[in-house]
This record gives sequence, C-alpha cells and structure tokens, in this order.
Amino acid sequence: MFDVVWRTGARIAAGSPEVLPWVTVIVSDVGRLGHVRPLGGGDASGVRRPAPGQPGFELAIFHGKQRLGLAYDGDGQPMDGRLDDLAPGRLVGLPGAMKGAADPLAASVAFVAGFDDTGHGPGRVHYPVPAPGGVQYAWGAGLHGCRRALHDGRMPAAARFVVADAIEGRALGWGATREEALAACMAEIAREMPERRSTLQTAVDDYDDDGNLIGRGELPDFLRLGGAGGAEAAPGDTPGYAPEGEAEASEMPEPEVDPITGQIDFGVMMIRGPVSDAPPVPKRAECVPLVLVPLDPSPTGAPTQGRWVRMLGALGVTRHAVRMKDGDGFLLVGADLLGHLDLRTLREDLDHLDAVADANPLVFPSPFPDTERYVRYRAREYCWQAERPATSEHPARPAGLVPSHPTGGPRFDAGGLDGDLLQGRVYRQHRVRRPVD
Repeated sequence: MFDVVWRTGARIAAGSPEVLPWVTVIVSDVGRLGHVRPLGGGDASGVRRPAPGQPGFELAIFHGKQRLGLAYDGDGQPMDGRLDDLAPGRLVGLPGAMKGAADPLAASVAFVAGFDDTGHGPGRVHYPVPAPGGVQYAWGAGLHGCRRALHDGRMPAAARFVVADAIEGRALGWGATREEALAACMAEIAREMPERRSTLQTAVDDYDDDGNLIGRGELPDFLRLGGAGGAEAAPGDTPGYAPEGEAEASEMPEPEVDPITGQIDFGVMMIRGPVSDAPPVPKRAECVPLVLVPLDPSPTGAPTQGRWVRMLGALGVTRHAVRMKDGDGFLLVGADLLGHLDLRTLREDLDHLDAVADANPLVFPSPFPDTERYVRYRAREYCWQAERPATSEHPARPAGLVPSHPTGGPRFDAGGLDGDLLQGRVYRQHRVRRPVD
C-alpha cells in the first residue's frame, strides 16, 4: 500500500537523480502525539482508533508552502484532515475528492496521482540517495541557501542558474549555464562537505553587531531537546523532523503514553514526530543532494530609486523587487507595487504609518522586555489595500499601504524571504545595535 502512495517527486527521466519536488507525500505512523479529530471537526471520542498491532498512518502532502495532513486508522478509514490553505497550492480539492468515496484512501491516492507536471515551478532537486526528511527537507534547505546568496549580493546579475547543497545550503554555485553552476557548487562541496549543524534559535541568543554568536540562550526546561546550548533542528519548511538520536528531553516530567494512539502528554506541551527512517547521507560528494534553480534576469531599465534584486518564491520562481538603503537597514519594494508608490517619498510615508500603528498598543503590543536586549533587527511588511467606496456599514477607505505587526529577532536569515509574497509587498528592516553592557 505504501508503495502506491509514496511519492518523493516525479523523476525527470527514468534513472535520473533529478526530481520535481512537488507533489511530495510523506507517510508516517499516526496519532503518536496530538489530538485526533474526525474530518469536519467535532468530538473525536467516537472515532475508531487503530487496534494494538495495527497502527494507523498519516499522509503529509506538500505542494510548495501548502500542506495537507490526512490521518487514517488501521482499517484505512480517515480520522482527521488538516489543510493549511494560507498559501496557494493544488491541494484544496483533495478533501472534497475523498468525501463520500467508498475507499477514501484510494480516492486520495488517485487525486494526487492525477496531478500533471505543470505548475510545479522551475526548481529541481538532485536526489542521488535517500536522505532524512526526504525531498521536502532537501528542497527547503537548498532553497534557503539560494535565497541567502541572492540577498547578500554575492551572485552577479549575469547568473542564470544557482545550485545549493540540500543539506544545509552553505555550498553554492552559480553561472551563466546549468553546467557552470553545478561545477562551481561541486567545487565548494569538495572543499568542505555540508553537515546538518544548524541549531534552534531562541529569543535570548546573544549576537554582536556583525552577526557573530556571543552566547547561546537557554530555552525553558519544557522546550529543551538535546541539552544546553539549544536543540538541534532541521532547516527548511519540513515540520515535525528531528534527527535520529537528537531529540532527548531534558529535565522533563515522566510523560504519559497512550498505548493505542501513541500520544505522549508531557502536561505542559506535546511534541510531534516522527523521526525520519532514512539513513544519514554518506559523506561523499556524489551523494550530496542539490537544489537547482534557473534565474530570470531582472527587468530592463534602472528603477527611479535603489536597484533591482531577485528573490525566489516557494516553487523556485524568480521574483523581483527594488532594494533601497534605509538608514542602517534596507527596503524591499515588490515589483507589483511600483505603479502604486512614489519611491522618492516612500521612507517618509512609512515613517508616518509606523508612528500611527505603534501608537496603538492594542493592535501592535510592545515586545517582551526580557528578550528586548537580544534583538538585533526589526522588520515590518506593508500590504497594499485597495480603495473601498462608502457603504451603509463602512465609511470610504482610500487605497494605500497597511502595516503588519512588526517582527524582529537576534539574527536575520534571508532564507525566509519569500519572493512570492514580497513581490506584492513592501518589506522594511532596520538593524539594532547591541547595547553597551
């Protein structure tokens, strides 16, 4: 059965190590942690549970940033469905395809198998051997590395391909051709093999003004996994992944385990698995997974202010924005907004919006004082609001930018800059200097 449902992406050709990363399906044991609800919500007390020795399973289906989780009992009957539809994707029709089907599992398999290869985006994953986290993890790690290289200005405007290792996204190569970018990335891998060494950041990590770590903050006891110094975590967008042998609880109460559902309750929190069953990637250059993304050129003609920069969306599509210096920080203005904004007065306009928004603590509350001293950057996004005529219920609303809640943290990671979103938004970031002790 799992051979039917399991897809790590469509191979470009028979025997090829390159795959289309979407649609990705991850199969795992179900119900080991968390509450199981019937499809459509409601009380789960009447839902059948897998009998001992007959564990259910879960399908985590991904298409870009969209995720659909489907849980089944030991008889293959659906117990729970959770669709993350905050990002565009092709999964919205899957719950409807299952509804009323005599065999919901077969219906879900047929729905996913019916996707053609259009709409997947230009990104590809070179996947020579199975890796922990699968293609989904590999795509996220490599995509973040490509975004960092675009953001920090290392990549020349003439580059038409970028390649990153799909383990941590540190080894990078780019060039005018795919072969040139691949060769450059493999040369970086030959110099230093990539490893999974990222750690889970906390709000109390201490960095200097140049982004160098001074001291790792301590997580609360109930969140610490793997001892002092933070918990090992996988980069990218794959939820629920923990490298094998690294998810050991520290100073936690003895958990209660449900022998049927596998749910583990620590009292103050629940943690969701599973651990990947793929072996570690062999430390050989030919076994390293890679992410390959073609790049479109920036628009012709210089903008009235700043310079063009390229970004990458969730599927590897090239997006465009104007980057402007803004004091000790920068502004990104998505290309879709350039016809609506005056770049010459944009900084002053944003200052006014910020002052109005920050004056309302009920809408935008102040940051936590215990973590304030560790903040090294602050950022805010602004969405375009269309004009709305007056109605009997609402007054007229002019068109303009609307600020979001401000964000910030101890260390900025450009891997999280989603080009799909930012092409239609303004992103403003300021550096925060470390206070003098």
